[in-house]
Amino acid sequence: MAATLLAAASAPAMAHGKLVLKVDSVSANWRHHALVVVAKGAVKSGGWDNPRLRIGKAGGGVLTVRFVATPPARDETVIQALVPVAATLTAAIHTDSVRSIKVVAETNEVSVPVDGP
Repeated sequence: MAATLLAAASAPAMAHGKLVLKVDSVSANWRHHALVVVAKGAVKSGGWDNPRLRIGKAGGGVLTVRFVATPPARDETVIQALVPVAATLTAAIHTDSVRSIKVVAETNEVSVPVDGP
């Protein structure tokens, strides 16, 4: 069953971005009739910009979200270390079929139940 979604990310929509290296934590709950998802993780170097959550497929009660960011330019000098990133997604969902959120990164994924209204 597909969910109809209207989403407003915390950052303006840009290029698709690349998956961040890893997701460390996720929370998902209802706030004022909207689903709010917060993800924290890390990228593999400095220079990454605009971390965001991109809505993917919904099915079987699970909404899949990709955790992406814009990587640094190839000629940009950046620190070579894990750098923390975070993103928030607020989505008005016109169905109650979403019971859990799966956030996907390059090396892992984290699933959490959606806390009820």
